[in-house]
This record gives sequence, structure tokens and C-alpha cells, in this order.
Amino acid sequence: MKNFFLIAIVSFLFSNNAIAAKLACVADNQFTGRGNTNERMLTITKPENKKLSSLTIDMRGCSSISDVVRIKIYSSLTNKFDVRAISNYEELCDVSPKKSGITICKFKKKTSLEHMYLFVTYEISETAKEGNVVTAKLKNSNVVASREILLRRTLLYSPGDYNSKNYRIPAAITAHDGSLVVATDKRKNNQIDLPEDIDVLVNRSTDGGKTWSAPQVIAEGKGFGAGFGDASLVKTANENELLAIYIGGPGFFTSTPSVCQHVYVNKSYDNGQTWTEKIDITNQLYGEGCLNAERRDWNAMFISSGAGVCMRDGTIAFVAVVRETISAELDAISNYVIYSEDAGETWKLSTSCMANHGNEGKITELNDGTWLVSIRNQRRGERYYNISTDRGKTWKGLDQWSELVEPGCNGDLYYYTSIVDGFDKNRILHSMPNDRNYRKNVSVFLSYDEGISWPIGKTICSTGAAYSSICSLPDGTIGVYIEENYEGEDFSMYFLNFSLDWLTDGQDIYSSPKSK
Repeated sequence: MKNFFLIAIVSFLFSNNAIAAKLACVADNQFTGRGNTNERMLTITKPENKKLSSLTIDMRGCSSISDVVRIKIYSSLTNKFDVRAISNYEELCDVSPKKSGITICKFKKKTSLEHMYLFVTYEISETAKEGNVVTAKLKNSNVVASREILLRRTLLYSPGDYNSKNYRIPAAITAHDGSLVVATDKRKNNQIDLPEDIDVLVNRSTDGGKTWSAPQVIAEGKGFGAGFGDASLVKTANENELLAIYIGGPGFFTSTPSVCQHVYVNKSYDNGQTWTEKIDITNQLYGEGCLNAERRDWNAMFISSGAGVCMRDGTIAFVAVVRETISAELDAISNYVIYSEDAGETWKLSTSCMANHGNEGKITELNDGTWLVSIRNQRRGERYYNISTDRGKTWKGLDQWSELVEPGCNGDLYYYTSIVDGFDKNRILHSMPNDRNYRKNVSVFLSYDEGISWPIGKTICSTGAAYSSICSLPDGTIGVYIEENYEGEDFSMYFLNFSLDWLTDGQDIYSSPKSK
């Protein structure tokens, strides 16, 4: 992204023979995370037919030099750096930073003539202070890399992994045992939605998002028109039980009542370690096989990806996006809540919470049992919401949040802490790209009055980014699974972890709930 990577030509003196040369330098200014190793700070393009024997790194802009454990420099034939494939690069230097902030990195050997690219990387301390900044610049350079430290920032997928060109559509929940479970679309050939060939993958973390299991395929696409995608997850009221819901088939805009896009669920009874085979629930919802006469003529449905909600009485609910007529126009799309009172065995629908111009939405339950639904503004601008006090039989009427401005994109709505559950305050979180025109600047907003106002908001990805999914960890910190594309058009999938203290710039601190 032009507004992210700062590119400049800087003068540098070759240490081997004191010949002045030019180095092109690119700074990475995205967030980093505690404990990250080989975290790229600078990418340097070396002139052809020149060799280097050292680089001098200026770290004096760091909040604390001790936040950096090691400096490592690598070389490569290409300018792509993948921290998960570090053996593909030649290590030139591995040193501890000097307390003075100026570190001379002497290479183990002079750079080869063929290796045109150098990568200056840091190992971030596991005890680094959240919110501190680590910086790097070459001596005599004006290009500065500056990365703010979060509790975690972990890469799960990037384009090309597992022979797939793309990954998209994050979903994240915390399971009954405290493990983290995420779902992702493996979009094998491109970024496009169904009917493309797409798998639904699940990963699990038992260490707070630092490391993740190998991907598990819970729905495998078998080619064009036979894929699956747009998963949403929920933790049911049953012990150790999770549910995944997603779609498969011909695609939303080509689906018809007779050849419709199907809706499936899978269950896990061991907190996401294993999953059942998919179960088709389409006939309970819509299409020519539906017992409900009105919904039998509906043309298409998909379930908003991300996470659903499990209410206090055990009801699980998601927001469905519906194309009731043959029209493929966006203004003909409506929204309904689908819900189950028996952990996903049988399903019901609310009345419409948005009759026209609908799109992806999220639902949460307020303290008095009211349903609050947040709905994507397909026409861009202030985000829509609606509320129901009778479990979806009627709705108050659409309104908009002036603080939540978006470019027409999926987001997430998550009830973080409630006084009903023994917490000191009511806190609802909302994530989305906070920009009227472009999918960038994904931010997390905080409400203390059950969604009436959103006085606090903070950016978690300032560059290209789109969908995100929120969860909270057993220690009370906040997790966000997010798709970012700041290095190109294709998305990479990251898990971020940060505290309430960081989100509010020290104005609010999480405290454990009191026993009820």
C-alpha cells in the first residue's frame, strides 16, 4: 500500500572498500507481537555487482532497546520474506542489540553478487511491554521502520500456502476449555466467492494464539460449483460442543429455489479437535424442499461469516442474508435471524430485520434479552442496526450509528463483559474497516451502554484489511482474527491479541467477574 510502505533511496558507505553506493530501503510499519522471531523491519535492495560486509542499525527510536532480543539479517534472490520458511534465506548476521541503540552488524561473509535483497529482522522479547514501539533505520538513512508491540500478532495463512492462491473469511471463538478455534476459507484459485472451489479450514491454539495446529478440512470443495465457504462459529451451551455453519453450491446470485445454495452445519464435541460430517439444514430454512410455504420460493441464502451468539437460555443465533426474489440487485437483499433452541438440531427464522439493501450482519443479546443486530451498510457510510424485544417477532426499526462509518464490509459484534455475568461494566466490542470509501483501517470500537454509543475506537490495522472476528481469551484479553492485504491485493490471515488497557489507552482495565 502506498500509504504504508515508505520507500526511499539512501546513501550508505560500503564497509569493505569505502565506496559510496545507493541502497533502496523499505520499512515495515505494521504491528508486531511479543515473542515474534525474525520480524521483518527493513527490506534493502542491494546494487548489482556489489558486496556488503556489514550494516549499521540505528535503534534509538525504540521505546526500550530491551524489547529486542536479537537482530538477524538475511539475504535472498527475491524480495519476498516469509518468516515461516526462514531456511530458504541465507543468514548473514545474528547479534544482540547494543544498549547505546547503535549496532554494527558484521556479516559472517560478504553478500553474494546474486543475492539482491537483504532483510533486517528483530526477535521481540516475550516480556516486551504492550504498546511499546521498536524501530530500525540504517545509518545515514531517513527511512524508519516503526512497529508497535501487541501481546500477539501471528500469521496463520498467506497466499500460496498449501497450494492455494488465496485465503479469506475469518471466524474465531474461544472454546469451553479456553482454546482458540478459527475457521478460514481456502480459496484455491482466486479471491472470488462461491461457486468457486473453496474449502473450509479449522485451526486450534492452546497457547493463546502463539502457535496453531495444522489446518483441518471440515468441508472440502470438489471444483467449480461444488465448493463451501463463509463459515461462522459458535460455542453452544452443551459441554465442549462447538458448531460451524457455512454454505455450499452454486453461489448466492445464481441460486434458485430448485437449485439452491445449501446451508450446512458441523459439530465438534471436543472443543474443535475433531468434527462431525456436514449436515444439510437447507430444507429447514428455504428452497423448494422447505416446509414453510413462503420461504419455499426464496432464491438464495447465506449465513454471515464470523461468529454467532449463544444466549443465556442456550439459544444460538446467526444473521442470514436472503435473496427472496429472482432479482440479483443488491437492493433486493434482506436480513433475517436464524436461531436454534436445541443446539443446532432444528432451526427457526425471525421476521426480517432489514427488508432492503441488506447484507452481512451480526447479533448479540443484551442484558434484558433484547436482540441487537448490526448490519453492513452496502451503500457505505454509517452502519445500520436494529433491535427486537420479542425474539425476532417484531423489530423496532432501522437506525444508524454515527460513530461507525464503513465502506460496505462485514464486521463483528461481540458482548465482551456484562454486569449480569458479574463484571464491573457492560462492554460491547465492534470491529470493521473504519473508512467510508475503502476497505482499510480496521478498528475496534467499545460501547459501555449496550450499543447506544461508541465512545472509544482504535485502529488494529491501518492499511488494507477487510473482515474480522472477535473473541476474548480466558485471561480477559481480546483476540481478533483478521484478513490483511497491506502487501498486495491478496489477503493474509493474522491473529491479533491485545488488552483492554491498550484498546482504551489506559482509560479502562479488565477485572475478573465476581462470583454470582
